[in-house]
This record gives sequence, C-alpha cells and structure tokens, in this order.
Amino acid sequence: MPAKRSRDLSTTCGLLIEAASYLQRGMHDDVERATGLSGAWLEVLLRLHRTPGGAMRINEIAAQVTLPASSFSRLADRMEEEGLVERHPDPRHRRATLLHVTSAGEQRFAEAWKLLEPSQQARLGKLLSGDELDILEKITRKIRDANRPPPVRIGRQPIQPRGGHTRQRPSAGDRRRVGGVQAGEETRPGRGVTANVLDPGLVKTAMGEQFEAPTPIRPG
Repeated sequence: MPAKRSRDLSTTCGLLIEAASYLQRGMHDDVERATGLSGAWLEVLLRLHRTPGGAMRINEIAAQVTLPASSFSRLADRMEEEGLVERHPDPRHRRATLLHVTSAGEQRFAEAWKLLEPSQQARLGKLLSGDELDILEKITRKIRDANRPPPVRIGRQPIQPRGGHTRQRPSAGDRRRVGGVQAGEETRPGRGVTANVLDPGLVKTAMGEQFEAPTPIRPG
C-alpha cells in the first residue's frame, strides 16, 4: 500500500492567521476610534483584568501580546506613567516583577469593554452558531496549547560542561567574587566561583481561563 501523502496545510494555516489578524485589527480599531486606547494597551488591560488578583509576571504578559521584552518594557513604562498599571516585586520569586492593574486601569478597561464586547459580537458572534462557536473555541484552544512556548525559567540557567555534568551558570555577583570567598560560602574544588545553585522551578501561568466582564462604571 502506498504511503499516504501528507496534506498541504499552507492554505489552512494562512487562513487561520489572516482571520485572527483581521479580527484583532478590526476590534482594536473599533475601540481606539471611540476611546483612544491603543490595541496594545487594550490587550494588556484585558489580560490583567481577567487574571485573578489583576497581576501577571511581565515576561508572561509580554509573550501573550507577542512583544519583545524591551518593547514591552517601554509600553509598560508609558502605561505606568498614565497610572493604569504598577510594577511590584513578585513575592514568590525575588528575580521576577509583577504588573498590576490599578483602579484607573480597570476603569479605562470598563470604558473600552463597552465597545469591545459589541465588536466581538458583530465580527464573530453573529457569523457563527452557538455550536460552531463551541467547536471553534475547542479547536483554537487545542492549537494554542500545542504551540505555546515552554514556561520561562526565572533565575540562572544550568550550563552543560564537558563530561555531561550540569552545573549552574554563575551570576554577576559570583563572577565578581572569583578568586575570593565570602564568609559562610563554599566553593567547588579547583574553582574560585561560589557554589550557589538555585531551583527556579516552573513559572505558573497566571492567566485564567474564565473571563468576567467588567463592572459598569456608575456616574459619580
């Protein structure tokens, strides 16, 4: 029996990417025209709003909005200057930083949601039946989960020297101490680098699966 030829998925992949791009661009434009809130800022506030506690690690949210770390840092700076978000140390890991949505940020998102929700309905909800939407959500979730990048490890990463034994990459502080040891610290035999092995563990995804619409703002 001849081997089954693999299916050419160029068209399917292209349609999926184009549809997602057009849908996102259209919704962003609907919100920005009415509120002045840019698409990138909307995506940040949306994710923080639907995350328990209203906070996410900066590296996680940057990956979800598909921005390089440096670009996202500048975006977060501008949002922080506007009083929409705040940076705080992560109590679970001293090397990580959390981005918190402020009350002003929640209010700004509530205003945007008044435009975003009907835009979602007009551009997607009215095109498909309830069953089709259920199938679409199941399929897109499966594709997302299969292609999501691995969790980012916080802290120093192990390096693999010759011989197959893994050792921890020294930090800048360790490199400054090469040739000398502080009190109470041990060094590996034959090396002047302090042995300081961290166990960073896996980063937990803070993003919740359920979305809760914002509470409408009551006029003062």
